[in-house]
Amino acid sequence: MTEADQLKAFREQWRAAGQPYALWGGRIIGIGLAFLVVVQILGMVQPTLLMRFGVLLMLACLVGIAIGWAMLVVAFFRRRRWVKENTPREPQPPEAL
Repeated sequence: MTEADQLKAFREQWRAAGQPYALWGGRIIGIGLAFLVVVQILGMVQPTLLMRFGVLLMLACLVGIAIGWAMLVVAFFRRRRWVKENTPREPQPPEAL
């Protein structure tokens, strides 16, 4: 197995260590941002339409974005833990007297 193949296998396993959190986190952030834009545009075009629930809809969008970011943070720490567990360690030289 060449070094390039080992690196490719390492990257694939590294990506798998953060899934499905990274995938769904990115999707939820995208959906939250899209809904936030829609609510903002509807508020500018037809202000009376969102008179009662506009703030709640914006808060729901922001909560969705926060959940997505939390999932990305979880994926980051899962991958970090995976790297610590699966990185080969070099033997330490004996300490000098």
